[in-house]
Amino acid sequence: MKEIERIATTRPSVTLAIAEWQDQTDKALVTISEDHDTEQNACFLTSIDGTTSAQEGWWADSCSTVHITNDLSDKSNPQLYVWVITTGAGPVFSTHIGTTTVQGINLMGVLVVPNFPRKIISTGDITSQGGRLSLGQKVGELTFQGRTIRLIAVGKLHKVEEEEAMTTDMEWHERYGHLPFQAFSKVPEAPVSFRASRYECDKCAKAKMVKPVSPAQNNQIRTKALGELVHSDVCGPFSTQDARGNRYIVTLIDDFSRFVMARAIQNKSDVERNLQELIVLFETMSNSKVANLHCDFGGEYRSKTLMTLLRKRGIDTRPTVAYHSQTNAVAERTNRTIVTNIRANLGELPKSL
Repeated sequence: MKEIERIATTRPSVTLAIAEWQDQTDKALVTISEDHDTEQNACFLTSIDGTTSAQEGWWADSCSTVHITNDLSDKSNPQLYVWVITTGAGPVFSTHIGTTTVQGINLMGVLVVPNFPRKIISTGDITSQGGRLSLGQKVGELTFQGRTIRLIAVGKLHKVEEEEAMTTDMEWHERYGHLPFQAFSKVPEAPVSFRASRYECDKCAKAKMVKPVSPAQNNQIRTKALGELVHSDVCGPFSTQDARGNRYIVTLIDDFSRFVMARAIQNKSDVERNLQELIVLFETMSNSKVANLHCDFGGEYRSKTLMTLLRKRGIDTRPTVAYHSQTNAVAERTNRTIVTNIRANLGELPKSL
């Protein structure tokens, strides 16, 4: 290692890559290439000022061009690798490279530098791949791969806020939107002991309380392809409108996949426009054409504009029996599921949310 450090210090433009490391000794086969200039290969960390005391957690650094960790256990499938990293306190050297996951975000090419004072997330590398960074005086957010991590300002740097650990059955159940317990067998993060939990949620029990309804209908899937038959219904009006003034929900359910699409609307007159948009969106996402629409054929589904559009798109309508909502069972059961989930998640919160 002393020879590697000497070469890297005197010739910073050199790229160092370990090919083999024998018995964790100083002996290593090092390949030296001078085909790349310094600016392309060196990694700069201007935020490191020579501090040697280790600081826990991950830190977002806009000056760093690479991700760095000081803990080899953070890595998955680490490979031996030596790289020269230029810092404000002088050059340091990595020993391994691999992949690390930070709050659901997969970081590729993370370097392991033993005894490094911080674990560094290169925000420049993330934004160059389409990520988004927003920083405020006290807090910030880093969004990448569909996940967002919260940043807390500490001096001139921003530290990744640690996720609160969920320890009880109730916390897991509520954090996952009152997910049924049997469904946790498909959640890798859930503790094995919780997957067989017998916890009874009072909010779920209250949300599912309904008055007696007609006998259960046979809701077996009757179609063989996406878009062959879709169900639609309008749920509402709700006694309390949301922050945007919406009091209804219009749904679209594919009979074959049971894929559900829903939108909140202010009035029943908005059904025409939103249903058209949901149909187009479903056809685009599924790469399939809608052939039949099953609905209760209320006034909102009988407008001339909507009927003309459906005919032009080759969509046939299948109206239900008047005043018998059970003949539209798939859509009605979806409405109940949506309302039940909303009630359970609101709990004691204001209904306007």
